Amino acid sequence: MTRLGPALVAFAALSAAGVGATPATSAKLDWMLHCQGCHGAEGEVGVPGMPALRGLVGSRLRLPEGRARLVQVPGVANAGLSDARVARLLNWMLTTLDAGHLPEDFEAFTGAEVHALRIWTGARAPGTGLGTPGGSPPGHGEIEEAKPR
Repeated sequence: MTRLGPALVAFAALSAAGVGATPATSAKLDWMLHCQGCHGAEGEVGVPGMPALRGLVGSRLRLPEGRARLVQVPGVANAGLSDARVARLLNWMLTTLDAGHLPEDFEAFTGAEVHALRIWTGARAPGTGLGTPGGSPPGHGEIEEAKPR
């Protein structure tokens, strides 16, 4: 077997795991592919300048704009994942990395909520169109408007 052989076997295993995988397994795969490179395998920070998520990210939901901000982080908003997959990833991240700091009234993200927040910022998965209506996203408090440079 060539040197590439083990990598191909690992890729095939990961690809097969994604087919028919449970939502938690799919969310963890999305975390591995889209998040852990910067935030570390356990959300503990992997790249200088990236925020730690473990033990901190759940408390962001206590802020009026917290839900919107989590969806609008550039790496999340532009990950190329469907709205439903982003919602599943955010829910997995919050409950896995920081369940202890979630608000008591925590409600899981839905694909519809992610969709509304992505349209508001203009960030969309490839092939799903763009939109940037004015004002704050519905039900998520005021968010500071971007100022021209």
